[in-house]
Amino acid sequence: ARLSYFLDRIPSWIPTAVEFRHPSWHDEAVFRLLEHHQAAYCVMSGALYIGSYPDTDLRWWADRIREWLAAEKDVYVYFNNDAFGHAVRNAEKLHAILREQ
Repeated sequence: ARLSYFLDRIPSWIPTAVEFRHPSWHDEAVFRLLEHHQAAYCVMSGALYIGSYPDTDLRWWADRIREWLAAEKDVYVYFNNDAFGHAVRNAEKLHAILREQ
């Protein structure tokens, strides 16, 4: 109900993405509500703040991104593992992997 209330108040011209950090939000009713409001679901992974993604993880994400793009989905990527500059290096590496094929 709170998510619905919140999404009802966002002007339709503002692109919206929602990141859920608790598994209880991963529910078909929630996804239908996001779709109804044309709000995106933000996929989160685990290298928060101080970690760096290994190349194998970045390649896995690159494969998912290619799948979503092939399904004509808009894809935006951001990194928040910014301690020690990992976010920048991981973003550059992911971009390079996506350009490989």
